[in-house]
Amino acid sequence: MKRLFCLPLAGCTAAAPAETTAEHTVAPWTLTEDQQQLLAALDKADQVALFRFSAPVTAAALHIYRLEEGAWVANGGGEIGTAGELAQQPMSGTLALELEADYQISGIINFGGCFSTLSDPIRLDTQPTASVKAFLDQPAPVDQGEVPVALLIYDDGNTLPSCSVQDYFSPEELAEYDLVQAVTMTFGPE
Repeated sequence: MKRLFCLPLAGCTAAAPAETTAEHTVAPWTLTEDQQQLLAALDKADQVALFRFSAPVTAAALHIYRLEEGAWVANGGGEIGTAGELAQQPMSGTLALELEADYQISGIINFGGCFSTLSDPIRLDTQPTASVKAFLDQPAPVDQGEVPVALLIYDDGNTLPSCSVQDYFSPEELAEYDLVQAVTMTFGPE
């Protein structure tokens, strides 16, 4: 039975601290100590990442990729848009990501309406012994194309270099690893 984990998103509906949200950006959600303890109690602290966004558009898209032979290949995602009165206001909401079994990534976009997606499972020939995860750690403008919010690297070697979400733009440098995944957002007209 597949469950969709929504509790941290629901627990984060209060106004965020002013420094985490700037106009027309995607930014990491700064959790309170209580929210961090809740994730830890649910054993989700290392599997969940939360973001806030604001954009002067009517649609947001979530893209989940897997790196294959040096190129990003879609492995999940989707789009949500606004209509009517909501379309007259800037789109503002949250993104919750959860890392699941079989290297699946679930994503939930919530801004009054809700959209959820789950990437396809991935089977590897060898079991990775090392992994590194990078998440967006500072506000990023939404008007510059794809905004990478997560980069995940898995390999059966002993060590992995540190990485940042900006490494998404240099996939050829990541091609040597067993599995590399990325999650990005784009914003635009519906």
